[in-house]
Parts: sequence; structure tokens; C-alpha cells
Amino acid sequence: MKDIYKESKNKGFTLVELIVVLVILAILAAILVPALLGYIDRAKGSQLLLRGNSIMKGLQAQLTTVYATAPEKDSNGDPYTVSSAVDEEHDGTGADFLAKVAKMVDMPSNGGFYYMTADTEAAPSPSAHDAWTLKYFMYYEGDEGAYFDGKSWEEGLTFTQAYEKIEEVSKSSEKHGILHQYPKND
Repeated sequence: MKDIYKESKNKGFTLVELIVVLVILAILAAILVPALLGYIDRAKGSQLLLRGNSIMKGLQAQLTTVYATAPEKDSNGDPYTVSSAVDEEHDGTGADFLAKVAKMVDMPSNGGFYYMTADTEAAPSPSAHDAWTLKYFMYYEGDEGAYFDGKSWEEGLTFTQAYEKIEEVSKSSEKHGILHQYPKND
């Protein structure tokens, strides 16, 4: 006769073995969850920066197009500047011009941007090229923001921090021109 007790004893796990495995899994989860959450946060920050950079490049491309086709004087006989070109070419407020740029990168509804050019010289003279180049740029989505100082991006900012940076530049020197905004918050 076979010993049934001996056969069944070798087929399962003991309660202690199961508890050890569960403890090991809990330790691994405790280590991995914060690392994964940090990865997700960094990815969201990178997405904001990539979208901001895309909008900035699209805006520069649109400004270059307007610069290349702009007459020397606007409809009032004044030198054609970035502001007058954007306003005159696009419904008097620049909203269509800027909406076209935002649509290129599928900007979310809670997003927006501010930008500055030198805005001091008429187009299309060669000396005016600098006036049509983006100098400072701020992009935001909700409460998160990123700021471009003309050379590099500063990311991980709140909307307020990024706005304070571009507003400070706007107030510090007239040579930077006008602070443009999209969407307009009138």
C-alpha cells in the first residue's frame, strides 16, 4: 500500500514559503513604484518642453515667412514691425497668426505662450532680421511652464515663475520690444 501522506507532502508550498515570497514582492514594489512615478513626472516635463520648443520653432518659421513677404511700410505708412505685421496680416489682433502656430503642434486647451522679438526695425531690410528673431519665449500648460532665454530652456518651472522671467526681460529693456501673448487674456 502506498503512503498517501508522503506523496502529498512534496507537492505544495508551505505557508512560510508563501509569506517569504509575498514579502519579497512587497519590497520590490516599494522600490519600483516611486522610481516609476518619477519617470512619469520626468516624461510629462519633457513633453511640455518638446511642445514648447515645437511651438517656438513654428512661430519663428511663421515670423520668417511674414518677414520675407512684408512691405517696407504698413497701411499707416509706419515702418513694418513684427507687431504691425502680425496684427495687420491677421485680423488686427494677431489671433489667427498665433492660432495657426498653436494648431501646428496640437497645443492643449490649457496651454499658451508668450514671446518677444526686438520689434524695432522695419522689414524687409537686412538690418531688420534681428528684429524678427525670437528673443525670449515662455510656454505653459496649466500651472507648469518653461522659459527660453534666447540660448537655452529652463524647465520645471511653475507658470508664475516662467511668467516672472519673461516679464522681467520685458520691463528691463525697450530693445526687446513688445511681449506678445497667445491666447489673449483680455
